[in-house]
Amino acid sequence: MTTRTDMLSESWLSQVLAQLGNSPGKVAATLRTAGIRGKPHDPCGCPIAQYIKKRARELSPLGRHHGLRRRR
Repeated sequence: MTTRTDMLSESWLSQVLAQLGNSPGKVAATLRTAGIRGKPHDPCGCPIAQYIKKRARELSPLGRHHGLRRRR
């Protein structure tokens, strides 16, 4: 189990990225399941970055309202 002190550590990030999957199809399926949608060629809309932010919010004691706001 990951604690808040592990949040954003190199090992935490490695785990999160590994959980995406090891093929383009698995990564796409994981992102779809998580409700992540990206915008092609838009660095602010990077689906991998959005997924990492979503996972970081899960560790926050205040959830998504803890300084990690979603851009719209």
